[in-house]
Amino acid sequence: MATRPRPKQRLVKSALTLVSQHGFADAGLAELTAASRASRNSLYQHFPGGKAELIETSTGLAGRRLSRYIDAATSTGDPYAWIDRFIELWKRVLVASDYQTGCPVLAAALADGEPRVQAAATAVYEDCQQKVATALARSGADEKAARVFASMLMSAVEGAVARSRAARDVTPLNDVRDSVRILLDSILSSTTEVTD
Repeated sequence: MATRPRPKQRLVKSALTLVSQHGFADAGLAELTAASRASRNSLYQHFPGGKAELIETSTGLAGRRLSRYIDAATSTGDPYAWIDRFIELWKRVLVASDYQTGCPVLAAALADGEPRVQAAATAVYEDCQQKVATALARSGADEKAARVFASMLMSAVEGAVARSRAARDVTPLNDVRDSVRILLDSILSSTTEVTD
C-alpha cells in the first residue's frame, strides 16, 4: 500500500501547482492549506517564514526538476534537438492543463515585495542558463555566445509560455523555436568558420 505524502511534501507540491496556475499573490494561505489538506499550524511548523518560505522552497523544487530535465535533454542529440524538446515540453504542459498551468519560476520571479522568493527564481534561471551554455560550449559554440544565447533562450521561452497561456494557443512557442533555431545557425556557423 502506498504511503500518503507527509504534510510538508503536500504543502510544497500544492504550492508548486497553485503558483503555476494563479501566481504568487493569488495563491493564498487558505488555498494552499486546503489544496494540501494541511492545517495552517502545519504550514507554520514546516515553514516558519509562512507563505514566502513555502513558495521559496517550491521554487527550488521546480528548479531542481527543470535542471534535471535540461541535463537529460542536452545529454543526447544536437542543440536543435534540445531546443525542440524544451519547446515541446512546454507545449505539452500548456495543452494538457487546458492552458491553466504556467511556469512556477516565472510566477516566483514576479512576487513583488518578496526578495527571498525572487532570489530563488533568479537562482533557478541562472542555473538553467549555465547548464544550457555549458552544453552549447561542449557542442563547439563560443563560450560568450553560448552564455548570451542561453540567457535569451530562457527569457524567450518564459515570455512565450506566458503569451501562449493568455492566447490559449502555442503559436508564440513555435515562433520562439523557429527564431532561436536561426540564431543558433548563426552561432554554430560562426564557430565553424573560426575553426576551418
